[in-house]
Amino acid sequence: MESNEIVTLAYHLTIASAEDNGRAAEIAKELKRFQVEIEASYRPIVDAAHKAHKAALDELKAKLQPFEAAEKAVKAGMLAWAKQERERLAEEERKRQEAERKRREEEALAEAELLSTLGDAAGADAVMEAPIIVQAEVVAAPEKVAGVTVREVWSGECFDLLALARAVGEGKASPDLLMVNGPELNKMARAMKHALAIPGCRATVAEVMGVQA
Repeated sequence: MESNEIVTLAYHLTIASAEDNGRAAEIAKELKRFQVEIEASYRPIVDAAHKAHKAALDELKAKLQPFEAAEKAVKAGMLAWAKQERERLAEEERKRQEAERKRREEEALAEAELLSTLGDAAGADAVMEAPIIVQAEVVAAPEKVAGVTVREVWSGECFDLLALARAVGEGKASPDLLMVNGPELNKMARAMKHALAIPGCRATVAEVMGVQA
């Protein structure tokens, strides 16, 4: 029987009796036989292509690795310098503000002493009680280099799964944040079957038919 013919028969098959069921079994076996033959014919080609693809990827990775590692090291150094430069500029601004505040305090003290000497105690007190506000200046960013950009990449980290689960249960967090361990749940279902009793989970069963060519 030709392959196209058996496929057509399979799609037009009606099973309404034991005889039909037996005929369907023979068709299923024939379909399986064609699959085995096709697999045997094409598997070596697929395996060879996969092997060549893997070998090419391995060679590509080996060629790129030293350059990628070197680039990573250079970027790490640049990021470290940029951080140090930001900290240096911030420290300079902090010292500038501190010096400016001290200068204004000394001026206020001198003015208060002068007013006190002139007999203006109230004026002296007002000068000393007046808040000293030093405006912060915008800290200059490290000099940019053409072709180089730095951006922030944020990512989330769960450090307390139970707390997250409680938050989901209380409606404070999205259920999308919880991922079910499918393989583990399937393993428990196979072992416990209908006895599986986990809140929010249940064991389901589906019949799967096996056919030998």
